Amino acid sequence: MATAQEVQGTIAQPTTRLTTCIGCGITIAISGLVIIGWCTGERFIVSILPDAPTMKLNTAISFFTCGLAMMMLRQKANTLHKIGYCLCAIPLFLGLASLVQYYTKTNLGIDSFLIVDRLSDTDYPGRMSPATALSFMLVTLGILGASSRRPYLVIASQHLAIMVLIIAATAIVAFLLQSPVEQKHYFLQTMALHTSVLFMLLAGSVLVWRPTVALAGILLGKGPGSRMLRNFLKLCITASLVIGALEVYGVQYGYFDFQFGISLGIIVFISITTIYVLIIADHNNRADAELELKQQELEDRNRELSQFVYIASHDLQEPMRTVYNYSSLIANERDTLSPEEFDHCIKGLKSAGQRMSTLLEGLMSYSRIGRQNQKETVDMRLLIDEIIQDLELLINETHARIYFADMPTVIGLRPELRILMQNLIANAIRYRKPDIYPEITIRAQKQEAAWLFTVQDNGLGISPQHHEKIFQLFQQLDAQRGKTGLGIGLAFCRKVVQLHNGKIWVDSSPGQGSTFYFTLKA
Repeated sequence: MATAQEVQGTIAQPTTRLTTCIGCGITIAISGLVIIGWCTGERFIVSILPDAPTMKLNTAISFFTCGLAMMMLRQKANTLHKIGYCLCAIPLFLGLASLVQYYTKTNLGIDSFLIVDRLSDTDYPGRMSPATALSFMLVTLGILGASSRRPYLVIASQHLAIMVLIIAATAIVAFLLQSPVEQKHYFLQTMALHTSVLFMLLAGSVLVWRPTVALAGILLGKGPGSRMLRNFLKLCITASLVIGALEVYGVQYGYFDFQFGISLGIIVFISITTIYVLIIADHNNRADAELELKQQELEDRNRELSQFVYIASHDLQEPMRTVYNYSSLIANERDTLSPEEFDHCIKGLKSAGQRMSTLLEGLMSYSRIGRQNQKETVDMRLLIDEIIQDLELLINETHARIYFADMPTVIGLRPELRILMQNLIANAIRYRKPDIYPEITIRAQKQEAAWLFTVQDNGLGISPQHHEKIFQLFQQLDAQRGKTGLGIGLAFCRKVVQLHNGKIWVDSSPGQGSTFYFTLKA
């Protein structure tokens, strides 16, 4: 069962305080009107419905004192608390005394102590029903427990409130289904409709008094379980009332007998709840899939952050160290440096500064990928045509040949997809074999829920132990392959593919060319 642990982030205290005050105010107002009705002899006020049970005077007085007690106990002043505790004694006494009268067959004289009941046609005029008496004892104890600072008393008060809600709801449903008074159980037979409604208000106010504790924390919480519980309760209550009403009218008008109506109602209720549970299960499965995706994105972000930290502590340190060494040399030995040595230091400073500027620019460009998160329809064929036009000078210089057939249309970030394809095509041209014209083949194959793209070349190739390294920031193999570069292009490619919930990898061997694969959601 629920514990006393408080759930963070639930309904704000001012909201529940207002709810409780409204419930208490309505209870005090209606019970006060009923007291006036008994003083004036107006039957409509004390019974509401014609020939319906009346709210007894003792019942109205108990409601009035319960509402006042709850209002007092919600204040901070100790004096008001003491008044509230004293007021709670009245409904406790009247409820207990009424139950004693019922089950000992005695008359303690409390039913007609103030006014003789001439409006109720019952065996015990002026006496509240057994259900009313028991509910007053439960709800009053609930008020006292909810006002306590002891968690176990607060939990107990919520369970008492649930019991009162069940009793009151049973009486209300009987009224809604128009059950004849003589067919009701003796326990509920003389319980008035507005009595049941006021018990619902009081019990609900007790339940939400401490909105972050135990049952209230579960019911009023903002978590997925709490939201599902509230929706499920709404469905159960609505479906039960509708099915019950249809059963009553079906039996009354002879469409089916009572036994068949019960069976039909059970089957319909099970069907409705099963469909609801299936919908919720599907929704939760989708939510779990989205959560896993977000967790993967978070892991990728953490990996990027680790790379940034490494770059800040390693890659950027190298040009900074060069700047420090040359500047120290100039500052400490400028009088002894020859013009050639001085020029060498200046060139070293300039080169280190440019290197550091390039690294920082690369980091900034990498961090900006995906910030404009507005996806659109992208025709990959048109995109590749544009890239080929932009690389026309490089293609002509190297006599590169680019082959691609029909390309699909995808939903994605157009600028980022352009970076992806341009880097792959430019790298395929750049890392070509000497004296061999580069040939690049681009294909797309439809899979279950994604497009698999391949970019194949006949270039230098990549050793298998470097297949993962090349996708990391500033991890370059250019020195080994006779090229110079920043080592950020393929890191861009992987980030773009990850933004589109895809994967990228390479299949390559030295001297055998490379084939880059990546997936985009169809």
